[in-house]
Amino acid sequence: MSFTTVTFLIWLALVLALYYAAPPAKRWWVILAANVWFYLSMDKTGLLAMAAAALTAWYSALRIGRLQALAADGIRAENHQAAPAGSSAQQRYEKQQKRWAALSIFVSLGILFLVKYYADLAAALNRAAGLHLWRAENLLLPLGISYYSLLLISYVVDVYRQKIPPEQNPLRVICFASFFLSIVQGPFTRYGSLMPQIDQSGAFSTARMLRGAQRMAWGYFVKLAVADRAAVIADYAFRDPARCTGAQLAFAMCCFGIQFYTDFCGYSHMMLGAGEMLGLALPENFRQPYFSRNVSEFWNRWHISLGAWLKEYVYIPLGGNRKGRVRQAGNMLAVWLVTGLWHGATLNFLFWGVYWFLFLLLEKNLAKPARSAGGESAAKRICGAVWCTALMFFAAVDFHTDSFASALTFWHRMLTGFALSDVNLGSFTAMGVNRMGLLMLFYGVLLVFMVDLAHEKGLSLRDQLQKLPLLPKVLCYQLAMWSMVMLGIFLSTGSGTFLYARF
Repeated sequence: MSFTTVTFLIWLALVLALYYAAPPAKRWWVILAANVWFYLSMDKTGLLAMAAAALTAWYSALRIGRLQALAADGIRAENHQAAPAGSSAQQRYEKQQKRWAALSIFVSLGILFLVKYYADLAAALNRAAGLHLWRAENLLLPLGISYYSLLLISYVVDVYRQKIPPEQNPLRVICFASFFLSIVQGPFTRYGSLMPQIDQSGAFSTARMLRGAQRMAWGYFVKLAVADRAAVIADYAFRDPARCTGAQLAFAMCCFGIQFYTDFCGYSHMMLGAGEMLGLALPENFRQPYFSRNVSEFWNRWHISLGAWLKEYVYIPLGGNRKGRVRQAGNMLAVWLVTGLWHGATLNFLFWGVYWFLFLLLEKNLAKPARSAGGESAAKRICGAVWCTALMFFAAVDFHTDSFASALTFWHRMLTGFALSDVNLGSFTAMGVNRMGLLMLFYGVLLVFMVDLAHEKGLSLRDQLQKLPLLPKVLCYQLAMWSMVMLGIFLSTGSGTFLYARF
């Protein structure tokens, strides 16, 4: 049940009807049923793996919570008051809590490693060392395992840190882990944020439904009219780079950079809009990243929820920036290696992580302290945005090649075979699109740019639309509908699939 199908929209309408018909305290049951239905429609066997991981996290967190209660009771019994840090009872219970937290993290990461990384690693070791390791070729990758594994780790760690109490009902942890709006490609949510919102969601609101539907519609336009149209050109070149000139490969790389952004951005708008219709404030994942002035700012705007997760559960526990510059650089490298490996097990993803680490390190140590946005010239801000966008376009090649060697071949042919004489409309229209298709793509990109620019300036287009009189408002809706019909790609191969769902 793809998010871009009419079936999904009808199903979502049914979920919304049942959700608001149920009492607030029982609405999580509706979400749980929706999660299970959605999961079964996408990956029947993967549902069991997800449930097993969620139950392990639930039981581990429950044990941690009981140990915390026993520690508090034992300390009071021994001293008739709060015991000093380092008491024997406290140390004993803390060690047991760490063991349960480590066990849950080990299970989550172990399952993730087995189904996502082990087969490639075993194959590489077999080739390199002549070993005969089990290849695990028949294991299927469960839907959303890269996401729910990290969600469950955050849940257990938050219980261990006593940020949230352990959940007594295992079905609620399964509901959290399998949330249908984030299971495919985020955003990353926290148990202490998502489940209370579901429990305390308000009454049906027509205004909120309209605003959510508007955001979803914009997400569909970005995905179908821009990302899927740019994908036609990118796929043509990446399928066989040898048949393309350097200029064509450079154009395809730019188209894939556009696709990479608009695909994920469009999905995020769809899911945040649907969440808004449910009365849920889900984490933002994008904040106009191609307008960033530097690389650090770029990664504070791109996949924001993943960056926040890595900072809280990887970077800070490693020491963050508290233990000197050398240690900080090592912590940064560890985070970016984890980021690369989270996307995939091949060498190109490791290169991708090291690539961004090096640019961040250079920027941190060599660049002058940035002034506020208001104190910088427009030319400097534009140069910074172009620089960050170019870095992302170049690195995105790793996501459209199946190996680092293929990525190197693409870059080499693009750079060595580039000639200005090949930069012409006829050359680009030979890449699976005609002139009208190329014009539609440029129009869609321009429209996305203008909307993002308005958001960058703090202008809410939904608020502005709401203020319009009835006739102009209807005309805007009509224009939006016809733009979607005219520019969208609905029936091509691969239309409706999402890039990040592969990772």
